[in-house]
Amino acid sequence: MITTLRDAASLNKAGLDANKAGNSKAALRYFLAATRLAPTDSRYLLSAANMHLKLGEVNDAVDLYENLRSFPLSDKQAAIVTAKLDEVASMDVAGACQ
Repeated sequence: MITTLRDAASLNKAGLDANKAGNSKAALRYFLAATRLAPTDSRYLLSAANMHLKLGEVNDAVDLYENLRSFPLSDKQAAIVTAKLDEVASMDVAGACQ
């Protein structure tokens, strides 16, 4: 179990590094892999959702953000999820107005 958590943490770090380097697709792969190893760690799922949104994969992002609502989140994480869902909702409204 400890090895699995360390592996998940290593994958998460690789995802953060890939995102910082501008490789959102690789970052998403790393975050999703970390989530598979540690499915109850909301940090990895939130990062995956953020990468989906960054890549324009809005439906996938929304699915993960909605899933995160069932997790025990910190106040900061809960605020991020709410802000991201609000962002998506405003994108939908802006798109409908054009």
